[in-house]
Amino acid sequence: MSLQLERFRPHLGNPIEVVVSRVSESEALKTEDVERDLYKLSSKGLVKLQNPSPPSSFIGYLLSKYSLWFWNLGAFLVLTTSSIYLLPQTYPFSYLRIWCGTIFSLYVPGYTLIEALFPRARIRGNFILLFDSS
Repeated sequence: MSLQLERFRPHLGNPIEVVVSRVSESEALKTEDVERDLYKLSSKGLVKLQNPSPPSSFIGYLLSKYSLWFWNLGAFLVLTTSSIYLLPQTYPFSYLRIWCGTIFSLYVPGYTLIEALFPRARIRGNFILLFDSS
């Protein structure tokens, strides 16, 4: 494990994309392998990933890429509501209504609950690599 940790030490303070590309080029590894090693080190607490500019307010969160799941869900709810109330109840539109209603009643409640309670661990994006002092 210390060999993996030493592999990332020269890249302290760099964005994740830069670290992954430099380590994969210098070690002749696949980017997926480097990302997996970095994720393992992060989950064990040996490496800390920090977002240099996290959203500082609720409005900032809503306008950031972190809330993309929320906006996609909102767009789907608008589609479902419009298929129920605005579209005619004739042949081609009834399939859209059935499809949206099925997804809305079976998938959306569980997805929303899981996404709100357990956000996914993502290491790609605007993160900087830091080492834990302990």
